[in-house]
Amino acid sequence: MVNYFECKNCGSPHVKVKYAFHSVDKRILQCTKCELMVIHPMPTQENLLSVYNENYYNNEKLTSSDITAIYGYSDYMAERINKQQGYQKICQTINRYNPVAHNQRLLDFGCGLGHFMDSAYDTGYSVSGVEFNAYAIEYIRKRYTYKVISFDEFNKTNEKVNIITMFDVIEHMPNPFETLDRIGMLLEKDGLLVISTMDSRSWLSKLMGKRLEDFRRITEHIYFFSRKNLSEILIKKGFDILEVKSIGHSFELKYLNSRIMHTIPLIGVMMRIFLKVFPFLGDLNIYINPFTKMIIYARNRNKI
Repeated sequence: MVNYFECKNCGSPHVKVKYAFHSVDKRILQCTKCELMVIHPMPTQENLLSVYNENYYNNEKLTSSDITAIYGYSDYMAERINKQQGYQKICQTINRYNPVAHNQRLLDFGCGLGHFMDSAYDTGYSVSGVEFNAYAIEYIRKRYTYKVISFDEFNKTNEKVNIITMFDVIEHMPNPFETLDRIGMLLEKDGLLVISTMDSRSWLSKLMGKRLEDFRRITEHIYFFSRKNLSEILIKKGFDILEVKSIGHSFELKYLNSRIMHTIPLIGVMMRIFLKVFPFLGDLNIYINPFTKMIIYARNRNKI
């Protein structure tokens, strides 16, 4: 039972239970005014620290039926090539809105193990990162010259940058609204903010409901945004929306099969039979855009 609720976006006290996960006593609440969704109860700092460690990048149980094990990546390093293809396209779009790449300062917020920073560096940007996972910070510091700081250090820095990217990060944050305020302060005027996250109100997201993996990541996903409310939030925070579009991802066919087995069982079983007949196709990379994820490019209009 929800005794008290106040939407962190619009302040409305009116809420409904959108999805319930009774086996773990977790619910996703939805504000009836702005449709922002949030997990309830909120995870504690200890809960988050137990998820964000070395195992986050090699979670062998990711594709299991255990909902408490659905977080992170089954093999983050193996996905590197597939991710880089998408990151190169994003860098091209960034260059369209920010033609002068050379020596421009780009901060990747939630940089993980540094894959996007590699793409941005190759494009000509001076890159740095922010990360919550202590293992990832140590990993990057040992292998790269990129400067990487913790969230706590980010909240104390005054170093200005030209571009901030946030890929699959904002939904993990206990208070993304304060973080957006901080980003507005650190971005140069007319600086670029790029955010990718789940689109909770896309047609497929609504159709799949709590079967969708992004909703089932209850140990790490806290907020669930739509195109409409995230755009409105950014505008209130002093940003102009330049572009909003859906974004997909490249998968190995055999890995994609394991990901959808518990989401769409019928298709998963059919695909598994297909791959048994044609096993050589399991390593085939295919691009999938199910329209469940969005990317937003926004221009900072905050006065510095």
